[in-house]
Amino acid sequence: DKKEIYEDTMKKINDIFKYYDSYMVDIESKEIYSPSEYLLAVNISIIFSSLYKAKERLDSWYENIKDKDKVRYVINHNNLDVSHFIKSDNKYLTSWDKASIGLPIYDLYNLFTKKMYDYDLILDSYTSSYPLPDYEKELLLIFLLIPHKIEKEDEYDKVVEIVNIVDKLVKFNDL
Repeated sequence: DKKEIYEDTMKKINDIFKYYDSYMVDIESKEIYSPSEYLLAVNISIIFSSLYKAKERLDSWYENIKDKDKVRYVINHNNLDVSHFIKSDNKYLTSWDKASIGLPIYDLYNLFTKKMYDYDLILDSYTSSYPLPDYEKELLLIFLLIPHKIEKEDEYDKVVEIVNIVDKLVKFNDL
């Protein structure tokens, strides 16, 4: 499982690097940039830096964990959102229809990639009840340092998406 996580994550890092590298080659071949192309061009160093850090950290993570006997698995919600919490004296989480078994960090990763939150506050709150060992925290950070591909077609939406990608990478680098 650890080797599969390593290989899958390394493949994702390399694929995303190739995607952004190809995107930049295309942008640099133009005389006039669209707003989204200009925004990406001036922020591409943040994206490449995050990918480099993710790759470096993944190698280190794998070296530290490859000889461990066990990896922890939990029941993940797989649709974690603040709207699924019931506010009361006890903490309740609703809507378990997408639940599955996986690494404990998957719910946090999915939550963090959906919207902009106070990541430190959420992580501190979560780990106060459910501590994460260092190797799980490291893997969460590695996942967060890998940006997604630009999916929007509309120019305005592309600009917003690029701003969100860059903002999140800056915040994740500070985690």
